[in-house]
Amino acid sequence: MHEFFASAPKGVSALLAEELKALGAQSPVESAGGVHFRGTLETAYRALLWSRTASRILLIVGKFPAFDSDSLYEGVKSVNWADHMSKASTMAVDAVTMETSISNSHFAALRVKDAVCDQFRDKFRVRPTVELIRPRVRLNLYLSQDQGVMSIDLAGEGLHKRGYREEGGEAPLKENLAAAILMALGWPGLAAEGASLVDPMAGSGTFLVEGALMATDTAPGLLREYYAAFGWKGHDQGLWDMLRAEALERASKGRERLGPMVGCDISPRAARSASGNIIRAGFADLIRVRARDFSELRPPENPRSDKGLLVVNPPYGERMGEESELASLHARLGELLRAHFPGFSAGVFTGNPTLGRFLGITAHKQEDLYNGPIPCKLLHLKIAEANFFEPPAPETFVPRVREPEAEFRPRRDFSGEPERDRRDDHRPGRVRETGDTPYRPRRDFGDKKPWEKKSFGPPREGDDRGRDRDSSAPRRDFGDKKPWEKKSFGPPREGDDRGRDRDSSAPRR
Repeated sequence: MHEFFASAPKGVSALLAEELKALGAQSPVESAGGVHFRGTLETAYRALLWSRTASRILLIVGKFPAFDSDSLYEGVKSVNWADHMSKASTMAVDAVTMETSISNSHFAALRVKDAVCDQFRDKFRVRPTVELIRPRVRLNLYLSQDQGVMSIDLAGEGLHKRGYREEGGEAPLKENLAAAILMALGWPGLAAEGASLVDPMAGSGTFLVEGALMATDTAPGLLREYYAAFGWKGHDQGLWDMLRAEALERASKGRERLGPMVGCDISPRAARSASGNIIRAGFADLIRVRARDFSELRPPENPRSDKGLLVVNPPYGERMGEESELASLHARLGELLRAHFPGFSAGVFTGNPTLGRFLGITAHKQEDLYNGPIPCKLLHLKIAEANFFEPPAPETFVPRVREPEAEFRPRRDFSGEPERDRRDDHRPGRVRETGDTPYRPRRDFGDKKPWEKKSFGPPREGDDRGRDRDSSAPRRDFGDKKPWEKKSFGPPREGDDRGRDRDSSAPRR
């Protein structure tokens, strides 16, 4: 029995816990970033193949205090890394630091690398090679409150990288987030009844492909070519081959019960991208995407069921579309749903929930999710006349107040102005032109005491250090001073001729 951690997008932990439990995980415990669970190696392999919402599957191999760089180094070195990687292995290290004395994650990753390499050098006189892209073994350090957790990343890359999406739209959703949205909307149950799936703003086709993977009982990890588990020393290739063969058999049977799936996008480029992704996923004969405006979309003919799910991720002003235009877009979307999709369920994933009121359909449920760092809402809608209301006019929409960005001010262009003597710009009496620098007269210091006079005490008799003394007065006679070449102490010694008054023709000493 091993201890594992499955990471997931923020807000998806509850769905992931249910998913892992169905795959055989024991004692799943939710946290903000994922789910802790216990299980066998088979449990971990099933999670790699079948989890639709997980980002990574980590095998925990060590826990230790790490209150500074030295204790971190010793804690990592206390793990017997020869049990997990060979001398010829390539490696990479990921580090996450939160509320700990070592705040620099890059520095923490370097200390982990040093500890592992030093351990191999001490034991075998060789060290593993660092390979950042697809290493044979990927290590993961999690530092929180001066406690370190070392893990082997069995995925190696994010599990959202299914292998079918080589082209993305302007703001694509990650595949595991799209799958989580479909699961939250109840798509697996609807798909089992042969319901239709519709996406009026298909983008790269992620909702449609993920929906097809669920409906056909296809493991999302089947298309992936790389797993870091293959380079781990404890990997069981026979077990993996058995589980993969089982997944292939289930996928072949599941295609028989797929309902119609359609989508559209106003961008021909996005529609072509979606079609390419659908072909790579193996659903070219099952999913149809066209380049047209969503207002032309209609429910597909479905003899098996009159139920359907419409799911959409409209622009919401963060990365695509101006907020002032989005209210009218949502109003048009609401008109489409009310007019042509009664009886369907709908899910609207948005980062600006206030736009939802322009749909004219009451949401019976809202869920908090995150699209990367952007907090979002998933609006659950039942498209029925009882839930319709008159939406406000799009002109009444008030955009959100944002932090003002620094205004760009280009330099003034003088190329079209007549040449002039700019020495006149600051002379009194000049007529200023619009936009010129205001005239500021020179400061008059006449009200100040002359600099040569002291500002304290009466002048002393004979004190003529001011500039107003008579310039014809003779210069001060320094004859009462000893010549500079004479010492200021003791009588001159015989033969002392170091003064400048010696014979200049005499040879130098």
